[in-house]
Amino acid sequence: MKATLDIKPQTWKRTRGSGNRRFMEDTERAYYVQIEAALRRAGFEPYPPAPRELKLILEFHTKDRRWRDIDNLEKAILDAGQPSKWWLPKAERQFVTDLWDDKQFCSVYKRRIRGSDGDYIVVEIIEQEDGK
Repeated sequence: MKATLDIKPQTWKRTRGSGNRRFMEDTERAYYVQIEAALRRAGFEPYPPAPRELKLILEFHTKDRRWRDIDNLEKAILDAGQPSKWWLPKAERQFVTDLWDDKQFCSVYKRRIRGSDGDYIVVEIIEQEDGK
């Protein structure tokens, strides 16, 4: 499954926390909601749990030439696919199905393209056969 999300790539910001609790800014939560909604609109559906292994390919395109930490760009996409485990308020978690679990990815390829023709993210998930 491959899709282009018409969303400007943003880096993941480190959350504040206390013990087991994490605090996220509203703008960051809105970005996650936007990514998850775009993934679902593009046709991404929940992947059955392991043992199925997946390969994730990400491309982050930005018009400007500003440097962004590619690991932080990737983190936002990975976490947006798991709303019940991370960013969704606890009261709403039971009503949502995650698109994936990070443990399912046997490989992740990521690429940052600065000075592109637009601001968008390309997400592709390929099911691996026999761990290849």
